[in-house]
Amino acid sequence: MSEPSAHVFPPPFDGKKPGGGTVRITDVDELLDLAADHAGVPKALLDRRTLESSLHMIGAPPLHAERATMVLAGRARQVRRATMRRGVRRTKTLAILAVLAILVALYGVRLRARLVAKRVRVEHAGLALGEARRALATIQEHADDREPAGPQAESADAAHEASVLLDAADDRVAVARRHYDDAANDYDASVRGFPTAPFARLVGLPERLPMSWEPGAPGETGR
Repeated sequence: MSEPSAHVFPPPFDGKKPGGGTVRITDVDELLDLAADHAGVPKALLDRRTLESSLHMIGAPPLHAERATMVLAGRARQVRRATMRRGVRRTKTLAILAVLAILVALYGVRLRARLVAKRVRVEHAGLALGEARRALATIQEHADDREPAGPQAESADAAHEASVLLDAADDRVAVARRHYDDAANDYDASVRGFPTAPFARLVGLPERLPMSWEPGAPGETGR
């Protein structure tokens, strides 16, 4: 059913003004304005009871009063529907924002767990690299401090043993270095870019880890 039109109005009539005198009423909005003046409230705050009381003071004919009441009721329904639609839109917006917040939080938790796991892998590889480098340095130091003594055959055997130990330690460092660089490269690639880089800063994780040949790498810088 369509709302009553404010433009459909009976013939004009002279309504009583609040301070005395009359005013020519030619449409329903003029009648509502006059009713609000009699009630001493804004037109937007007029309700049915207040309107009916004001129409009696105005001296509005029954047909004019009926038209004003119908229009006021129709506009009130429109306001209620508009308010309801705004409430529904607001509720939907809040629900969408809540879902997005949950998704972002879950993404952040998963991303942090993934980065922490990669960081732990780098730390473990760094510990192995540092230990391998320290072992190599110890073997080198002992080899440098050892002076040839005894028969030539024994000296040759000792030199061969030292060479084998050095080669083994060097190989161990090379393997540990490769594992560390692979882990550090994997971490750096995961942190690079948006939004991972600012997120890493936010949760206190480094944006980049040094390679084995760079300052700050575990153990010595190599030889």
